[in-house]
Amino acid sequence: MPVLLLAGTAAPVDPLNQAGISRRVVAIGGGVDIGRRPAPAAEGRGTLVLPDKSVSSLHARILKVPAAGERPESFQIQDLGSTNGTSVVGRAVTAPTPLRTGAVIFLGAQVVVFRMVTPAEIAAIEEDAADPFAPVPTLSPALAMT
Repeated sequence: MPVLLLAGTAAPVDPLNQAGISRRVVAIGGGVDIGRRPAPAAEGRGTLVLPDKSVSSLHARILKVPAAGERPESFQIQDLGSTNGTSVVGRAVTAPTPLRTGAVIFLGAQVVVFRMVTPAEIAAIEEDAADPFAPVPTLSPALAMT
């Protein structure tokens, strides 16, 4: 199951901007539109609202690329003309860009991680977020499941 793990922000933390981010694990499904105020997405896609001034109203889109022949289904991200840009693994997104599990994505100053995870891993992450074993909850399925 593809998900985005909300890792935080690369900018100085503004509690007013971060207050709207209550979910740390966001299922992608068939795709997701990401932005500060994304319009309701087309059928089969969800939305991820990141209430941060560094994120454009409609910043980026992640879409599922269906399997074809020997090629399994995959996902790609595209920047939608955002002001502060989108980057994947340190490279600016200028065209639809494939996503691999573990890819670190910057959306303005927001940081998310694209992962393929199992339902058990999602449950472990959410459990650790609710009752962390350490002072800071983890977004790592391997650490959360220990």
